[in-house]
Amino acid sequence: MDTAALIQEFKSSHTATMERFDKTEKDVKGISAHITDVEQKLARRGGSGILGGDVQKSWGEQLVASREFEAFRANPQVSAKLEVKSITTLTTGSTTGGPMIAPMVITDPSVMPRRRMTIRNLIAPGSTMSNSVWFPRQTGRQNSAAMVSETAAKPQSDVTVEQVQSPVRTLAHFMNVSRQAMDDSAALMSLVDGELRYGLNFVEEGQLLYGDGTGNNLLGLVTQSTSYSAPFSISSETAIDRILLALVQAEQALVPASGIILNIADFGKLRSLKSTLGTYLLGDPAEQTAPQLWGLPIAVTPALTAGTFLVGAFYQAAQIFDRLSAEILMSTEAGNNFTTNLVTVRGEERLTLICKRPEAFVSGSLS
Repeated sequence: MDTAALIQEFKSSHTATMERFDKTEKDVKGISAHITDVEQKLARRGGSGILGGDVQKSWGEQLVASREFEAFRANPQVSAKLEVKSITTLTTGSTTGGPMIAPMVITDPSVMPRRRMTIRNLIAPGSTMSNSVWFPRQTGRQNSAAMVSETAAKPQSDVTVEQVQSPVRTLAHFMNVSRQAMDDSAALMSLVDGELRYGLNFVEEGQLLYGDGTGNNLLGLVTQSTSYSAPFSISSETAIDRILLALVQAEQALVPASGIILNIADFGKLRSLKSTLGTYLLGDPAEQTAPQLWGLPIAVTPALTAGTFLVGAFYQAAQIFDRLSAEILMSTEAGNNFTTNLVTVRGEERLTLICKRPEAFVSGSLS
């Protein structure tokens, strides 16, 4: 190849190289402008793009302004090592390394404290398919039994029985939850389910004790119980003595008590009582013994009013009839749920409580 051809080929190659270089420079400047724009927006938001009052140069700006780039531009056929400084120190900040660090997510929610339910477990269980429960209760006894002579007429005895009706009552409430929240978190549905059931149990326990039987209320055990009336007096009577007197009162009514219910604070006071020797009256604190007094188990609950007690034959003289056990249902059709992506979650139960013998329960004050 002659000299003219070589020169022409070099010019063509040089022209093509310069065209590629110009295009690369434009791309670099475009990237630099974009990076600068992002940094300025971050700076306006209080980001870390400002240090000492001066906006630091982006990688593109540092590249174009470097001596190595100028030398490469003057002689593009020569390879060059181009270095740029880091824009800022990599930290866990929201504008640097933070987005690359995956957050730790705990899916199980931390639920609020819940009361331990005890009253239902004391009462005999039952079920019904009706909207009310009727049961016979003896109200009178005429005992004419007597010693009689041979061939003489025997005396007649009699009993009086009444039919008692106990209507089934409904206990219910609901919550609205967004469809997206339920889809994204299985733990949320578990929380809603648990809270709805807990709410039912909480109100139910109060009704089993203090329901007044009016409106939609149950007729509770304390409401139906016999008022405390000491069968005899005790010198320097204490709360422990008063419970003993209530147990004797139940015995005299021929329905011996099988258990005692106390408020948790009152039980704590009784557990703290000491003898003159400094020993605890109700047992060694180091021993894991079930709460009991006068040989009977104690059910401890905040549901019973502080300063009061209830003793009775719980399993023998009372019974719960469930028409519908606690049920949790969901619906997207309630109200405007469909258009607002809400889900209504409802908790409901139906039950009634019968007290076969009101005199089997004695309630009163501890002082």
